[in-house]
Amino acid sequence: MPMPVMRTALMILALLVPVGVSAAVLDDLYKVEVSGEEGQSREDQIRLAAAIVLERLAGPDLNLSRAPFAEALAEPRNLVRRTAAGADGVVDIEFEPSALRELLTRAALPMLGRNRPGVLLWGVEAGVLGDELLVQGAPWAELLNQAARQRAVALDLPLADLQDRSQVTESMIREASQESLLQASERYPSEAVLALAIAQQGETWQLNWTLWLNEQRDSGRVSDADQAQAADSLMRALAAAVFKQYAVSATPDGELQGWTLVVNGINGVNDYASLQRTLQQLGAQAAPRLLSVQGDRAVLAFDFSGTEAQLVRLLALDQRLLRVSAPIPEPTPQLVPQPTSLDELEPVVETAADEVGETVVETTTPSARNDLRTLYYRWQ
Repeated sequence: MPMPVMRTALMILALLVPVGVSAAVLDDLYKVEVSGEEGQSREDQIRLAAAIVLERLAGPDLNLSRAPFAEALAEPRNLVRRTAAGADGVVDIEFEPSALRELLTRAALPMLGRNRPGVLLWGVEAGVLGDELLVQGAPWAELLNQAARQRAVALDLPLADLQDRSQVTESMIREASQESLLQASERYPSEAVLALAIAQQGETWQLNWTLWLNEQRDSGRVSDADQAQAADSLMRALAAAVFKQYAVSATPDGELQGWTLVVNGINGVNDYASLQRTLQQLGAQAAPRLLSVQGDRAVLAFDFSGTEAQLVRLLALDQRLLRVSAPIPEPTPQLVPQPTSLDELEPVVETAADEVGETVVETTTPSARNDLRTLYYRWQ
């Protein structure tokens, strides 16, 4: 099959194949639920939702009063893809990703897309009978999950099964024992680990937290009489820590750097569709381009505005991608011009494979590893 036809066929099939969603890909990143208050106009609701989604993309230090945000929020409907009225006065608002990206690009601000590191929460709550491990379904777990969705934090809790309970105690969580918690977290796919101790002192809730993300350790304390507000403040702090490590500059498409990704182990359309989806989350408006397919190896080109270190860190969020070294090119024979006279003849070492009138000299072509914009991975 000719290469152009193969590329087109793969792209069409990739769109038709259902793709499993990774825990680190936030499909609802551009969707916001806002509760309608009495006397609040639809414009005000959209403006509030726009502030939330812009903070998800551009971090907590966003100043919405500066241009061009003030201009955009004056007519917030221009940023909206669709709205829908829900139950109990809730309004579901979905924003147009390209409009938001263009806005952040004009403001020359870094941004973070749908790919986020998973955060595994080991939590403990002080109770009447002592500390209790935080599990899914608990009131505090529900509040934290709701706040995580609002602030675009890919939060998850451990199973809290016998294996977890045999490795992690409540005191380890309260003391933020790094070695114990990180070791117990190895069975989960999350990139970050959060230790959280919850306690109530009088009418105030205190949340002491420690986050390990890559080589960085962050910690802090949240105090608030309102549980939902305390959970929201914690998630905003976590979102800020994630943004600090993963955000990339919003660069106009004409100034993006081109990268080539060589991936072995692509065994079928499902694998290719998953790979394409991962690359589409990197922030460029243009879809990744398939350059070639040979056996289980796919070569794709795409644009990215950040550094190589940022790109590698973002690709590492998909644990099916394992980075490998660039292949060492095989030596290629090079023909040596033959002397035209006996005076020009110099001694050469001939191999058994030499043919009459030709001498083979082994040379090595420049290594592909010298190309800083080509990365090599294996799909697993």
